[in-house]
Amino acid sequence: MIVRSSEVRKYGSAKVLKSGSTEVRKYSRMLCAGLGFLMMLAVFSSCGNSYTAKGHVKDFMSEQMALTDVDYIAWSNVDSTLHLTDSMLEAMHKRAQTTRLVKGLIKYQPRTAKLNMITLKYAIKKDTLTATFYLDDKFAGIVGVKSNPTTK
Repeated sequence: MIVRSSEVRKYGSAKVLKSGSTEVRKYSRMLCAGLGFLMMLAVFSSCGNSYTAKGHVKDFMSEQMALTDVDYIAWSNVDSTLHLTDSMLEAMHKRAQTTRLVKGLIKYQPRTAKLNMITLKYAIKKDTLTATFYLDDKFAGIVGVKSNPTTK
């Protein structure tokens, strides 16, 4: 049973719609169409973020990591984290520099409370490597990078 609020305002009493009526079916179709539209919007939004994140990672690898002839093997889905602290990021920056993952001093994007992350499995010559890249919440740039142990 559905009671339309417009009917209550218009007539001062509720008009009860029977479950098999055409108005109920029309209302159900409109509700399904609206939910479908919202789901498509969410899917396209996440695809755009993934595309943007991959672009930043590729730029970072070519400019800041000085890697050439990189074969991109697999990308993870974009995920988010709230657990990375300033001290963890600072340690990550120092480790990336001392292990020569990056070249020289890097100007990273400023951190935000929520960070996005994407993991890339890539190959250089015959070596297969994995790295996780952290981006700010607006996907404006790389906040930090860490090399992951490679598993087969």
